[in-house]
Amino acid sequence: MSARSMPVKADERRLPGRVAVGDRFHRLVVIGLIPDRKNPKALCLCDCGNTATPQRGSLKNGRAKSCGCIRIEEFIRQRAAQPTLPPMEAHRRRAACSDRWHKANRDKARAASRKHYLLHKAAVKSHHHARRARLKGATGGHFDRAVEQRLFAMQLGKCAVCGIRLKKTGHHVDHVTPISKGGRHENKNLQLLCPSCNLSKGAKDPLTFMQLRGYLL
Repeated sequence: MSARSMPVKADERRLPGRVAVGDRFHRLVVIGLIPDRKNPKALCLCDCGNTATPQRGSLKNGRAKSCGCIRIEEFIRQRAAQPTLPPMEAHRRRAACSDRWHKANRDKARAASRKHYLLHKAAVKSHHHARRARLKGATGGHFDRAVEQRLFAMQLGKCAVCGIRLKKTGHHVDHVTPISKGGRHENKNLQLLCPSCNLSKGAKDPLTFMQLRGYLL
């Protein structure tokens, strides 16, 4: 049953200290009484046009002054009074605040990071690869988030170097031509290697690496 459909005591006598229909409390005007022995409330109309159902005791002691619009207006005034920071300074402050929270809540931060990684593995890996490429100054290119699944199917689930089953060992996304050697961070320059081959390859030229592994190229 909604507040508007609840019965109202129209014949309630006006006694000292009682809340009655028509009384005004700051911005709230009582338009109805909601009977409840444990928690009596009043149906009020705010000057802003919204309705509210505060406790009658809150109306009498002054805690309930509006439907919440006073708090919103105060918040807007405080924000307007604050000086506008340059974008870089605002970013620096947000980063410092985030760092303080992470240091004070390490367990929560780790749990949230782990949960996000498990839900968005492909997106996280793609972001990390792109970030490393940007840091190394890679040029152009596009790394599709679904490229791992396509490479896995194209390579028949095998390492591009040694041919071992990647389901057994796991896989690393490797740049065929290393970024340090001028390779681009894009789908055409990616392959899946087992962890052992990827760590062995490092930043070697692909032809040099395959020749060191005994391939006649």
